[in-house]
Amino acid sequence: MLLVFFLFLVVILGVFGSEIKKEYRQAITFNLFFDMDWTNRSTIVSYGHDIEGAWLLHEAAQVIGEKELTRKIQKAALCLVDVTLNEGTDIDGSIFYERGGELWDSDKHWLV
Repeated sequence: MLLVFFLFLVVILGVFGSEIKKEYRQAITFNLFFDMDWTNRSTIVSYGHDIEGAWLLHEAAQVIGEKELTRKIQKAALCLVDVTLNEGTDIDGSIFYERGGELWDSDKHWLV
């Protein structure tokens, strides 16, 4: 069972590297919606997903324990965090819900 979990983590991190992240103004954010061929169908930036995903990807890479993979994931995770801190954080330190193009959803939801 542990081997299956380990292989699952490797596959997920590979999908992240090839399909889920997108370049956004020289930074990385998650793509959120895809068709069956993994074509991105959204321009939404979800700051909560990005900050949580950065943490989860880094944790998964550390569990796998491969140094080069961990280095690559850490670099991508820090880029996800940078976008959230630079664009998605309000002056009180809270995080905006999301942005789609020039439209902001400034709601704030508590993630538990």
